[in-house]
Amino acid sequence: MHLQAKQLALGLAFITGLFVVILGELPGNSLLWREAQNSAHILAFGGLSIIALIGLRTIERLNLLKPLWGYLLAAVFSLSAGFAVELVQWGIGRDAELHDIQRDLIGIVSFLGLYTVFDPALAAYRLRYGKKRLYGVALLSLLLFIAGLIPLISLTIFTYQKNTAFPLLIDFEQHWPLAFISVQDARIEIVERPDQWQDEQQRHVARMMLFPARYPGFALHEPVGQWSGFRYLSFKIFAETDLTLALRINDRQHNQAYEDRYTTTLSVSPGINQYRISLDEIRSGPSFRELDMDSIDKLMLFTTEPEAPLQIYVGNFFLE
Repeated sequence: MHLQAKQLALGLAFITGLFVVILGELPGNSLLWREAQNSAHILAFGGLSIIALIGLRTIERLNLLKPLWGYLLAAVFSLSAGFAVELVQWGIGRDAELHDIQRDLIGIVSFLGLYTVFDPALAAYRLRYGKKRLYGVALLSLLLFIAGLIPLISLTIFTYQKNTAFPLLIDFEQHWPLAFISVQDARIEIVERPDQWQDEQQRHVARMMLFPARYPGFALHEPVGQWSGFRYLSFKIFAETDLTLALRINDRQHNQAYEDRYTTTLSVSPGINQYRISLDEIRSGPSFRELDMDSIDKLMLFTTEPEAPLQIYVGNFFLE
């Protein structure tokens, strides 16, 4: 009993640490860190379900139940804790997400499924039904656990690809840019370049539909931010009609004021438009300071209140 109590104490300490990660703010607050924070739900509630199962078995009255009932009670208890955590987050002004409950459930089911292979209380089941059945449950549980971590694994790979592609900031020959691009009142997809796009070095571009709204466009989050060793930002845009776009760039110190970022207008003519913007111009964009060219945080391309949907094609962004 002393050993079991010690194991429970260590387990609770570990789970407490994971809950601190879930409810707290991680350093840097990057997309990757936030995805790691989301994935911590799987580990935290998976571990909690095992601790709940072991803890419930210390209650003498519950020991009269069949072992599998303990698994059900542990799952219900842990999932209820998941809903409670979301209510706490809602109460302190943070977002309560259904996706977090989904991650909690993945952790609970996968951890409890894996534990069936090692659970001493199921020794009689293993003898009666054979190990293959429980091994099958464990394999499915492992696959579920891995599936739950796919968003974190994918974003880790995309972040590596983004870093190794630098000084390419956006490379539409690959799919990783879409992990760092968000759209507002717009739709974006990677397609083959239009026939009029005479650039043999680039086979794929982004086709973007801009819908009637205040500021339809896209934002590139967390580009590789060390721009100080370069002189120009270059990119191409293809359109079938005349239009005006806006380009906005800010660093991590941005205070959300219009005067605290770089903003310029881009006149777009029918056909291919080549843009080559001096980084000195971008650096001096804010009214009262210079942009930190080694901590660029966001790049946005958008238009203002179009009367009808607009279609444009956007090429790679890169530094020279």
